Amino acid sequence: MLSTCKPPVLSLPKLKEQLQIIVASGPFTYPDIFDMEPLIKLMEYFAENEINVLILCGPFVDDRLPVVKESVFDIAFEKVFKNMIEKVMVYVKGKSTKVVLVASMCKPKYNSTI
Repeated sequence: MLSTCKPPVLSLPKLKEQLQIIVASGPFTYPDIFDMEPLIKLMEYFAENEINVLILCGPFVDDRLPVVKESVFDIAFEKVFKNMIEKVMVYVKGKSTKVVLVASMCKPKYNSTI
């Protein structure tokens, strides 16, 4: 027997002011060199504006970078990622902004030193 129940109608939340959202997709480096300037430029824009939500989508580091292809990195990718997030958090500190990190299906490939 089928039910004739209808799902409840949800009301949309009412905002008291505009909601400012930044959505950015990585990599947050230049395509040919490992330089975080693109990330820093994004965060400078963030700092100049009242942003409520910051959504950063990976990959944070491009696995096509020559330094990644050649395994020239002298620090682990976890440390690179942590360094990038620490730079983001410097700009967010003291603000009521919510930060959302979205993982990427593209993972950097590098030779293990273990």
